[in-house]
Amino acid sequence: MGKPANRPLAHKLRSVLAFRVVLSLLVALNFSGSASAAESKVSLYEFLAQADKTPLVATNVLLDPQWVGTVKRAFLKGGKDAYPEDRPSNIRLTHLLVREQSGREPRFFVASARRGKDGGLRFVGFEAPAYMSKLPSVKTVSEAKNLDDLLKMFGPQHGGSDGWGSDDRMHWTEGWTWFTVESKEKLRYLNVFAHVSAKKGQTPADIDILRISEGFLRPADPNSAAERDQFKTPDELFAVEQRDQKKAREIYPLLLRELLEARHAPDDSDLLAYKRALNQIRSNPPPELFGQFAEWFDAEWVDQGSEASRDAAAIVEIKMMLEILLFDNLRLGLNQWEEQKRKLAFRSLNNALPRVKTSLALCELIVFILRSQGGGELKMAVPGTNERIDLQAPTEGGAVYRSMGSGATKENLRKAAEACRDALKERYADLR
Repeated sequence: MGKPANRPLAHKLRSVLAFRVVLSLLVALNFSGSASAAESKVSLYEFLAQADKTPLVATNVLLDPQWVGTVKRAFLKGGKDAYPEDRPSNIRLTHLLVREQSGREPRFFVASARRGKDGGLRFVGFEAPAYMSKLPSVKTVSEAKNLDDLLKMFGPQHGGSDGWGSDDRMHWTEGWTWFTVESKEKLRYLNVFAHVSAKKGQTPADIDILRISEGFLRPADPNSAAERDQFKTPDELFAVEQRDQKKAREIYPLLLRELLEARHAPDDSDLLAYKRALNQIRSNPPPELFGQFAEWFDAEWVDQGSEASRDAAAIVEIKMMLEILLFDNLRLGLNQWEEQKRKLAFRSLNNALPRVKTSLALCELIVFILRSQGGGELKMAVPGTNERIDLQAPTEGGAVYRSMGSGATKENLRKAAEACRDALKERYADLR
């Protein structure tokens, strides 16, 4: 069934996507502020010309004019399987954000944002470009030989990352999104995203993939209907996002769909609807929900020509919802499990193992079960097949080593899942 280390790069990107899913949970909190009856407006060009006057920290103001333009891929080294085609993005920047200076951390940001019902600022998209007075050219960035070259140009990466690999070699990502104002009529947008790796003790890290995107934005024309249609406002994009999310949820069975609806509740920066739904499940865990998690945990099995096709970000979201429900690993402050309810949840998950559709789902779910028992390992041959199970799991997550035979059929996967279910039941009384 293949070791994850040998899976295509697109699957390795799930760790990066996991971070983006986490960010989508928290992004509404990053620059939230109270709304006034009429938001203040500022010219970006004039503001930056007077930036030394130290504007108030936590300033969130409307840009006047707003800025619009298209961002396209300008350079790609490696990673053609991960980034097979360029997808230009039409951007409308609406707000200026100011935060306290800290070392080389940027201070000024622009974003496409809307006000939520509670007055907080909500980003549309994941990135808020930070200001740099003079940006290097695409050519200069493309000539970076290693990670240190990028860090010298840009400083600490923006946001966070995740990693994968082994003691022999670790892989992770570094990314930056910047803007500069070149004139009253031109804003330059630059995104740099690098996949890097290093052997143990190696410095600097190698650059395996380097993707650079660039765009030149202009002041928006408030009287242009064609421009308004091409560069939609954050409120318009939010409406489209809500419609698309609703449609995407329709492929899921009811219990899983209801949890996703709570996860996607709009203008809920405190995640109250999501936490309420998770707490309700903890108080009365329905066994069928865990069967649905098992079936949808990894959807490579879905026919890519069907309406049920899902992208990697959606797969990560299902995994993260289950992990949060079981362990509250993001520390959302969920109610503590009652011990009997916790046992029922993990017993239901173990019983659902034969419903998995891929070896990855089987491995991940077994790891969750082992974690619930204080960590451990599961090593066994699968009767009637040439498959072997070899899993190790820590108590709190983190590094997990897993391997199974390659090229397993659906029948062998079913036999492996049933064998694992029975072996775990025999070992742990809680699962019987």
